[in-house]
Amino acid sequence: MNDYKQYFIEHEKLRNRIIGICMLFHQEDPELYPDIAIDDIVFIFNNKKTLTVSDINANYEDVYCYIDIEWLDEDNETIIRDILEQKKKREDYQLFRSNKK
Repeated sequence: MNDYKQYFIEHEKLRNRIIGICMLFHQEDPELYPDIAIDDIVFIFNNKKTLTVSDINANYEDVYCYIDIEWLDEDNETIIRDILEQKKKREDYQLFRSNKK
């Protein structure tokens, strides 16, 4: 019984960390990552290095975000820096595309 209890305690810690990272995505880039109900989060591990986070009420093709499992051990500042870098790259690319028209 204790093995199962420990499993669920660890699962809850992991779930809370994933939710925290999703909140960072929303906080730093709400245009791309709208608010998501915490109770509706589902995450799937691809057995390599990526967690796919989806809304249980959406189609599974509608991915909320991808989380590199290395981020689970990173501090929030590092994750925020990565999110902002990706946001800047996306905005620069959009600007580049709009200037080509």
